[in-house]
Amino acid sequence: LTVSPIRNKDGKITGASKIARDITEKIEIEKQRLLYTERLQQLNTYKDEFMAMASHELKTPLTIIKANLDILLLKMQEDDNTPFIQKTLEHVAKLNKLINDLLDISKIQSGKLELQLADFDINILLKEMIRDIQLITPIQIIFTGCSNRMLAYGDIDRIGLVIINLLGNAIKYAPGSKEIKVNAFKSDDAIIVSVEDKGIGIPPEL
Repeated sequence: LTVSPIRNKDGKITGASKIARDITEKIEIEKQRLLYTERLQQLNTYKDEFMAMASHELKTPLTIIKANLDILLLKMQEDDNTPFIQKTLEHVAKLNKLINDLLDISKIQSGKLELQLADFDINILLKEMIRDIQLITPIQIIFTGCSNRMLAYGDIDRIGLVIINLLGNAIKYAPGSKEIKVNAFKSDDAIIVSVEDKGIGIPPEL
């Protein structure tokens, strides 16, 4: 209820103006907002508990996998297949680092995931990612970029994950393709990496 004075030309109060508003709906909306906020806080607590548990549950089998691979590599020193074990160990190390980052609750809560920024050759990274994923697909992956050094600045591990995801999607959505082309070239102020396949494509509006 709002009450305002009504004054005459001399400024004297001669009456009152009253405006009444039904705020029942507004109060109900505010109650729902508070309930929603409480629910989010509860879910956030559940998330923290899950992340703490997942940290242990994920890292334990990963540690065992690494230990077994180390033993296997030691016993296969003269075997021609040792490069495959060494490559697997490299990816186990990357996965372990990724888990450490993802499960660091304080970083997640603050929205800050630390990046390890450094100069690296994007061509070398692309060739390494192509070589790794070529082992699991019959589709020929062809690198059409130049052979010269192409220095980039960023977090090589996370950029590597992006490239793996792009290649994985190209394989997943173009199962009938015979080849996938990967290219890298410099623009005025960036390095452009492209992945071309013969899959279903992406709608222009996206």
